[in-house]
Amino acid sequence: MTVDTRFEALYGQIALVRGAGDRRKGELCLMSLAAFLAGESHSDNPATASAVIRRFAMQINDEMPPELRQQLKPFAPLILGTRDGLDSERAHLLIAAMRIELLPRAATEFCTAVSFAPLATSRARNRIWPEVYQQVTSLLSKAGTLRGAHECDQIAAAAARLICHCGRLAPLPDQRAWYWAKAVDLLDRLCSIGNENPRPAIPEWQLSAMSAFLQQRHHHRTPQVACRKLANTWTYARHLLPVLVR
Repeated sequence: MTVDTRFEALYGQIALVRGAGDRRKGELCLMSLAAFLAGESHSDNPATASAVIRRFAMQINDEMPPELRQQLKPFAPLILGTRDGLDSERAHLLIAAMRIELLPRAATEFCTAVSFAPLATSRARNRIWPEVYQQVTSLLSKAGTLRGAHECDQIAAAAARLICHCGRLAPLPDQRAWYWAKAVDLLDRLCSIGNENPRPAIPEWQLSAMSAFLQQRHHHRTPQVACRKLANTWTYARHLLPVLVR
């Protein structure tokens, strides 16, 4: 991934959060940040974004630990222009990643649950893992030929769910970190497909306008807080007045 340093100041004004967020508060998800960069209204479905990338990125964004989620910001401009008819290729990339990189490692780390033997513990990973494993393997067994957008969407959702489950519940911290790093790696690889074609350019004036918009929220917040405090003071004084005049 090539990071465009022009965006660094803007990223400093934004926090990535679960859900679509609120642009007025500088809180966005990865996809609503991409829509913001595209000059679109507040949305988590940018018009020029790949459906496979959107499905994968939304779940990764929502499930990632907050401190790790912030590293997704540089992908926002890379997502724009990916609605290019190459989602079948992106889905095949995720299929290969699940078969070769994710499932073998996860099966080893969750081997107790994968065996489907009587569970000796009620820990969340052992309750959920067999269901995740069965769903992913069943889907992969039917994924020889992708017939349309729905199948691609299912693949993206399955890959994201597998990574998020393992990222949350793998037994050791190093193991959990590996899955979140793999999520970032796969997002990078998904965005790289088709990048030989020109992607939408984001001009300097637009970045300046976005930065100015985000700065305004600080200026508007203080008067609102002051008004609320004044209203609360008046309400308190009005209730106290009968006591004072007795």
